[in-house]
Amino acid sequence: MKLQHLFFAAMFFLVWSFSACQSDKSGNASGQKQDENAEELTGKDLMQSLREQAVSEDDKLGRIQQALKPLREEYAKSEKVLPSLKDVKVEMGEDCVLHIYNHAQGEEEVRVNVLKLDVDGGFSLIADLNPGDLPGLRIRTIGGEAAVEFYRDGKLTGSQEALEIYMAERANIERITPALVQLLRVCRDLD
Repeated sequence: MKLQHLFFAAMFFLVWSFSACQSDKSGNASGQKQDENAEELTGKDLMQSLREQAVSEDDKLGRIQQALKPLREEYAKSEKVLPSLKDVKVEMGEDCVLHIYNHAQGEEEVRVNVLKLDVDGGFSLIADLNPGDLPGLRIRTIGGEAAVEFYRDGKLTGSQEALEIYMAERANIERITPALVQLLRVCRDLD
């Protein structure tokens, strides 16, 4: 009986593998050559796209906006999952003051001059070990200064010595971390 099950499983696998290979080949009449040409075009298109997106070293605001892009995108993804995030806006100019606006519970804002954040050794992950915890990123201020300010409806409500960002998934945090390092370094170059 066991031999029959093993034989059936082997036959099923072979038939499935063969049909999967056939469906891949039937998708294009010329077979593999079309895929190779597509890779060459994709490679050339990718290089052209990278050239077009490159930001000049002299374009300080452009470099800042480029660094903010992943943060904006990951907040947008997290908004779809977390009720604590709504209409999140992330802004920063050449003054290097980061503004994170959240409208989930009124008009809330986190404001910090990123020159006061510790780019060398100030980054740490916030673990989401328990049910209900969210993955996060913490960036301490230089010298423990309470430079991260919180506002509600335009009024200062408090401050702390670290910028903390929480998102829906660990992958969101993993993507924004290098972008924030880049942002802090760009602002250090401006200083």
